[in-house]
Amino acid sequence: MAEEQRRGSSSVGLPTSLTIRQNLERFFETVTLKKFPKLSYIIVTCSLFINLSEAGFMGLMAIYFQTLFNLHPSHITGVLHLYNFFKYFSVLIGAILADSYYGRVKLIIMGQIIFFLGNTLLTISSTLRMDFPSRFVLCLALFAKMIGSGFVLPCLIPLAADQMRQQNRTYTEMKAFFVFYFAMLQLSDFLAKLFLPLMLEVSCFNLESCYPLAFGIPSIFSLISLVVFYMIKERCFNIRPHQPIIIQGLQCCCHALRMKIKNRKTVQKDHWLYHASDRYDMKFIEEIKSTINVLFVPIPFYWSLFDQQATSWTLQAARLDTQISNAFRIMPEQTQAFGPFFFLLLIPLFHFFIYDLLYPLKFLRTLLRRMVTGGYVIAASFFMAFFLEARIEFSYPDLPASDLAYVYVFNGIHSAVNIEIENRKFHVQPYGFSQLTLQLSEEDDSKFQAAIVTNETQISAELIATRQTGESYVIVGPEPIEFLRIGDDEYSVLKHPKGRVKLRIICVEKVYCKDMNLRFYPKTWYIQRPITAKINDVQQPFDMKMHAGIYEVYSDSDQTELTEVVDMRTGGVYNMMVYRHGNKTAIKQFEITPPNEISVLWMIPQYIILSISMVLFRISAFAFLYTETPDTMKSLAWSMCYMNLSTGNVITVIFGGTGKPSISFLIFGLGMVFCMLFFIQAAYTYKYTHKYPDKRTARKSLLNVF
Repeated sequence: MAEEQRRGSSSVGLPTSLTIRQNLERFFETVTLKKFPKLSYIIVTCSLFINLSEAGFMGLMAIYFQTLFNLHPSHITGVLHLYNFFKYFSVLIGAILADSYYGRVKLIIMGQIIFFLGNTLLTISSTLRMDFPSRFVLCLALFAKMIGSGFVLPCLIPLAADQMRQQNRTYTEMKAFFVFYFAMLQLSDFLAKLFLPLMLEVSCFNLESCYPLAFGIPSIFSLISLVVFYMIKERCFNIRPHQPIIIQGLQCCCHALRMKIKNRKTVQKDHWLYHASDRYDMKFIEEIKSTINVLFVPIPFYWSLFDQQATSWTLQAARLDTQISNAFRIMPEQTQAFGPFFFLLLIPLFHFFIYDLLYPLKFLRTLLRRMVTGGYVIAASFFMAFFLEARIEFSYPDLPASDLAYVYVFNGIHSAVNIEIENRKFHVQPYGFSQLTLQLSEEDDSKFQAAIVTNETQISAELIATRQTGESYVIVGPEPIEFLRIGDDEYSVLKHPKGRVKLRIICVEKVYCKDMNLRFYPKTWYIQRPITAKINDVQQPFDMKMHAGIYEVYSDSDQTELTEVVDMRTGGVYNMMVYRHGNKTAIKQFEITPPNEISVLWMIPQYIILSISMVLFRISAFAFLYTETPDTMKSLAWSMCYMNLSTGNVITVIFGGTGKPSISFLIFGLGMVFCMLFFIQAAYTYKYTHKYPDKRTARKSLLNVF
């Protein structure tokens, strides 16, 4: 009696020290590895290698498309989520083939071979030029990865669980096994998203980022998984293919709809599925009905938001300042690791402490209530992303309007210069820089006559300005002075898509600039090699893209004496003027486009909120699906769950191309709030089929299953 009173009081009030101690004991007991079958360990290891090769893929591809294909962020989001749609849709096909025709072992081997070929083709395509053959190989690689994932995803972990079931393991051991698998899955997610982007820091195949290496390592992981699984395939307990329950379930639904439409005026049934009773057993129909009642969750719109952390959120990170300090920075692709990292921390915190503390408030007592809360929480994370993106948009480069052009003038002589164009005067300091904004006529290019006036002389020169672009000119001397256009291409003030520094080096000395080299020695640990800039002529500047950081600059003529120390920030666009000052080389640095001002650390709050929603919604949704679905319908329900994921990616493709990323974040956040209103109504009328023995057991839920 005393024990019941003690348990009852702790279930509704704040937990006592004894309750906290018991929670800690339960936590360490849960995460302690049980003695599982060796085959289960090996199959989980194969699954983790597959996950390592796929976890950071979306983030890498987002930056890959933006850097090499120069696609708009909304188009990148659409392409990658379309890939996700077909990948999750192929899971349904894989489940049908595994359960009804080939069995899990044979289909896993087929899927891993196709998946490995896809990774290999992707690696090969990244070494080729961006022409038609390369893009064809890329499309073929994505198709192979999609099919391979669809064959492997619905089979690996059920096969590992089959090894447990074949040895008649207890329900507690099965729960512990799934806890172990889910934790390892998130850990592999974290490691892949943290370390794979580091491969891009290496230069290879004349690429500034070594995508062949970043895609090649996942190919090795998938090959290891294939070889290991092939070695144990004969020892695995494999359930033989049986009657295609998924196809039967879909046929039952189609027949019920057809009969309902045919007999809509003559026959009335309590439920539309009952119209299939002329062909199917009522027990089977009731199981289908129960499964459909469950499948309104997890709702597709949630997964639409959830999957965007690998696409639109990664692209948002590229527009932020990833330089944490002079010695440390975070790559945009690495921000994906925030999600699994916080998720791993929050799972035990919520399960063993938060749910106990908030139990008196009632809104987290049941699985559906937790899912409702999780839906609103992920909407809050997208509202945070909206406010952050709106702040980023203020730092976008100031591009000229459709009838304007920018002209950048660099004064390479020791006296000030006045420039007069169409009764407008501009002043440029000695060895200085000025940006001219010119009004253009209806033609694409406009020619202007400019008067260049110094203290000693005056010349007339022709100036060409191109609509919505920037042209660069340099004034060189001493006598006679010249007004020269530099560079063969139109100069872009846009920031680098990966947040790197864009630097143009301009030498203003005619003789001194012949075959001149500048060497940049990094003072930060993550930049390993010095960079050499080769300048051949005044009119041929040296353009390069480099990591942000502090560099010591040396010239050929002053190899032992430091010329300058320059600090270039993430996302900045700079011009550097090189000239002779006495007997030494002098450098002046000009900022054309301001660097990214907002730190990437401001993304951490939205990732924490997203991780909280994952704990509340994702785990509860899977637990709800597992417990509320009849045993004979679990394969169908699990496949339809992946269809929900697939549908979520279609939603992203449809509504993700709204132009500004900030507007897209706002639309998705508001859409989630709107969807949850319908979800609340459905959850309120839902009747649980799983009966908990008491409130205390219900409060602990079935989180341990996952």
